Amino acid sequence: MRDTYGLLSVPGGRHPGVGTANRLVPLGSTYLELITVVDEAEAEANPLGLVAPALRRGAHFASWAVRTDDLDSELRRFETLGFPTLGPHRGARLRPDGVTLRWRTLHLGDGLNPALPFVIEWQVPAGEHPAELPVTHPVGEASIERVVLSAPRPAQLRDQLRTLLGELPAEVVGGASEEVTAVRLRAGDRLLVLD
Repeated sequence: MRDTYGLLSVPGGRHPGVGTANRLVPLGSTYLELITVVDEAEAEANPLGLVAPALRRGAHFASWAVRTDDLDSELRRFETLGFPTLGPHRGARLRPDGVTLRWRTLHLGDGLNPALPFVIEWQVPAGEHPAELPVTHPVGEASIERVVLSAPRPAQLRDQLRTLLGELPAEVVGGASEEVTAVRLRAGDRLLVLD
């Protein structure tokens, strides 16, 4: 990450019972999560696990997320739209410094479509969100500009995301399957494309 993009990652931690662990690339109000399987049996047993299947198919991205401060309101809104969801589910991770981070997630649809984001509500004290970890990237201050998704029927996915999310935080292009294909970041006048 540092050599290719000029971005630093910091230790995250292990996701108990899920079979994964992560490192984070803090970007101020957002972040990239570098995640891998550390316990194959746990990862395979996770019904909402997207990491192991992504690694098996050689994908660089397992999923993406949108953040909310009120997951219960989002759940009610999706129910009003008649859109199926799974959750909310509680999650936690112990940081290397001993601080436990907690969150709740709501998965859209069956939770297994990487092109549909999951919604996350963080339950952490101010200043403890993973995006806020202090780091100085060699490339300078960077932020996520756009998530790029692919779909066999891009117009249909685009319309679905607009209905679900309002403002479309992603670009949808044609492709063989529904998945995340790239993340574009802005660092000053530089565009960084992770694909």
